[in-house]
Amino acid sequence: MNDFEITREKIIIRTRPLKNGNQSIYLEMHHEGKRSTECLHLYLVPEETEKDKKQNELTMLAAQNIRAQRYKEATRKGFSHDLLERDDTDTKLVDYIKLYCDRRKKMGKPKDRRYDTLIYWINKVAPNIRLHDVNRIFALKLRDALVNTPSEVTGDLLRKSSIQSIYGVFGHVMQQATDEGKANFRQALLPTLKGLGQPKHTRNPLTFDELQKLIVTPCRNEKTRTAFLFSCATGLRWTDLKRLKWKNVVQHDEKWQVEILQSKTRRYVYVPLNKLAMSVLPKRSEDASKEDLVFDLYAGTNSINAYLEEWIEAAGIDKHISYYSGRHTFATLQYELGASLSITQNNLGHCDMESTMGYTHILEGKKLQVTDKINEMFAERLKKRIVWEKPRK
Repeated sequence: MNDFEITREKIIIRTRPLKNGNQSIYLEMHHEGKRSTECLHLYLVPEETEKDKKQNELTMLAAQNIRAQRYKEATRKGFSHDLLERDDTDTKLVDYIKLYCDRRKKMGKPKDRRYDTLIYWINKVAPNIRLHDVNRIFALKLRDALVNTPSEVTGDLLRKSSIQSIYGVFGHVMQQATDEGKANFRQALLPTLKGLGQPKHTRNPLTFDELQKLIVTPCRNEKTRTAFLFSCATGLRWTDLKRLKWKNVVQHDEKWQVEILQSKTRRYVYVPLNKLAMSVLPKRSEDASKEDLVFDLYAGTNSINAYLEEWIEAAGIDKHISYYSGRHTFATLQYELGASLSITQNNLGHCDMESTMGYTHILEGKKLQVTDKINEMFAERLKKRIVWEKPRK
């Protein structure tokens, strides 16, 4: 942390290094043993060229002008920490995060969905908590919620990487709020995540026979039936299926396929539609445009998972199945029916082969069955060729 020469009275210009190499400028005010800060949203860049030096000079001039204005206000009103706190320490944590995201957008930074995820989890734990109330106890509650709450999509617990990502954003937000004098929470107060990692999501697909049972079993909710079976037939994620438009269902040489840009990987997938997919594909009305949605689905997967559980039980299938199991079922059937890993990778839209390899371990049972059949085939011949040693007298 650097101190500049401008130290008149109690207001000091300070900088804090950032990960990208820049330095964030903020004001620090000391009065009667108390400390307040105000982030100026001004940044110094590494001085590699003359242009960088001139830019930093202008930035520092702007910081000095703001400091001078704060000094005049303090001289006129008397030194008060309300001067820098701006009466917004009562702001809700979720509201502050939204304002912070708006500032990032104005600075030209790309949208980061981790902040939306953080808001989602804060709303689960304490939606009305205010910035000045955030402490280690709240951080512990947030950590426990992340560790112990199953995902609404897969039904599995969050992986360690996901917990670390959300926790990292939370720490960054609170550090920023503390630097601005709106909170008193440092990243050092974050509880440790050591030993809290969860294993990878359990792959729980349907076998071909189980899928056949499910197809012939009536489902109380048609939305659930069409969405899940279409996912089993195409491998589409929930986020892509609910935004699938008629323009994404394309015909080539009398054959139909889905062509869509995946929301997660930002890669296009081209999946041919088999008979199962075509049988559950809704009929397109005459007045429907290419921009109309193909499926009329729920906003989230909670409802569909509830109906799915009831449907699975009615089919006599003893497995924990969530909507995301449809994608696993598609991958398993592809691999089981002879498709190469590269073809399966393209159909799933994976960025690397390692992601696709994660699906192959579910076929270990098949490998053992094949081994048992080989053993049966050669059992008699092996017996005839084995010469047992006679026991010695």
